[in-house]
Amino acid sequence: MAYLYKVRSIDDFDDYLKIKSDPAAILWSGFSSAPDPIKLKIHFQHLLNNCFPKGDVLFYLKDDETHDVMGYDLMSKIDDETIESSGHSILSNYQGKGLGTLLFKLLVENVRELGYKNFIGWISENNIGSIKNVERNGFVRTNESRVVHLAAFDRDDIFYKYLCKL
Repeated sequence: MAYLYKVRSIDDFDDYLKIKSDPAAILWSGFSSAPDPIKLKIHFQHLLNNCFPKGDVLFYLKDDETHDVMGYDLMSKIDDETIESSGHSILSNYQGKGLGTLLFKLLVENVRELGYKNFIGWISENNIGSIKNVERNGFVRTNESRVVHLAAFDRDDIFYKYLCKL
């Protein structure tokens, strides 16, 4: 069905561009349009050089048979016990197939194997699909929230912190 692929090199950039240019990812990103490929490649190189060595991780959800990218999650290390999902999405043509729930199932297993005790995610109160995905995988909504402007929707959303104790 699907597997997690850990991003390791600039060779993985084309899938990142595909992900970040997908309409579903753009909607919830806070941006109003697809990113500029040159600027995104610079950002991707920054992740590789500066963030990944410090403990941040980017996973792609890939199809077992075709190895096509279907989704992603970028996680940022907060401290030795806590990692945070900084952004995730399932590509538009793969939505509605249970892949968001599968993504978080695989992520929780991986985060546990990495030795973290807390897995955090911030989700808009209006993103019902993502809320269901994380709740099915042991995340609980906390009272902590923040407001994020979503340019594609032209609105401000309340994002709640969800916590999975591992």
